[in-house]
Amino acid sequence: MSPDSLLPELAERIFGPPAKKVLLYLLEKGEATDEDMARDLGMDENELRKLLNMLYENSLVKYRRVRGQGDKLYKYLWRPTDEPSLALLESRRRKVVRLLNRALRSAERESYVCPQCGRYYSFDEAADALFRCLNCDAILEPVDNNDKAEKIKRIIELVESATFSTEVIEERV
Repeated sequence: MSPDSLLPELAERIFGPPAKKVLLYLLEKGEATDEDMARDLGMDENELRKLLNMLYENSLVKYRRVRGQGDKLYKYLWRPTDEPSLALLESRRRKVVRLLNRALRSAERESYVCPQCGRYYSFDEAADALFRCLNCDAILEPVDNNDKAEKIKRIIELVESATFSTEVIEERV
């Protein structure tokens, strides 16, 4: 399996079967308008455009804009990305690590919860409310997030240690 044929598999794992169908179509055709794809794949044009934009935001497809003949409207010609699959995986890994680090910072902050209504407060919010719930006036209790923070740290270590090669990917696909 060539690294570029991994694109449909990546798309399916991230966005589901319709994304795989779109990428297989684009790999076969090379370049196509969203109208042609919708017609040939039997998909709703608006749903297809949403999917194409999500694929674009994740660097799985590219487009070029051309003026329609006799129109003042633009047509968008979509094609698979020319970025190597391994680079896409590495970019995705870095994004996951950034999100996990954000979640870790949030878990490590001191927070409080109302025992009656379950509303959460940061330390500053709880102090401003004199450690009383703004909804029901109950006394707030501190939240122990140590277990959650430790789990997130372990996941970060695991994701950071991940390396990608075409052999490993081929075995999993």
